[in-house]
Amino acid sequence: ICIGITTITHYLIGIQAIFTIDCYKSRIKPEAKETEKIRFGKVVVILVGAFCGLIAISLENISLLTIDMFCGVFVAAPCGALFAGLLSKKAYGNLPIASVFFGLVSGFYVWVFPIGDKDWAWFWGTLTSFAVPMLFLLVSSAFIREEYNFARLRFWRP
Repeated sequence: ICIGITTITHYLIGIQAIFTIDCYKSRIKPEAKETEKIRFGKVVVILVGAFCGLIAISLENISLLTIDMFCGVFVAAPCGALFAGLLSKKAYGNLPIASVFFGLVSGFYVWVFPIGDKDWAWFWGTLTSFAVPMLFLLVSSAFIREEYNFARLRFWRP
């Protein structure tokens, strides 16, 4: 139980930091005092916790295997886009967002409406979800001349 609690705590701390620093401090209220940032972070944690609780309640009669297969298809699409971006080194702009969307739609379609053996549908859905964004970006890279400057990431600040 302690392992689960510490893992959840780390996730909530990460979510709080992302929203407080990246959203509140940089976009909503840059001149915010420390107490305002702390209050905003607490509200975010409560809202995310309530949202996760609602998701847990809604998944009550769904098997863990189904949840695991869903997560595989869901996570594979951004991984495919990231892998293609690292391989090609091109400056894609907003194309990775579209590629992840295409990957998710195609992966879930293949998983939910299998063509062949239903026992392999999760595998083909995950593979499709990974391959579609990667292929989309690699084909798009033929039309993009500008390469991404990875050196500027060394000096990036939120």
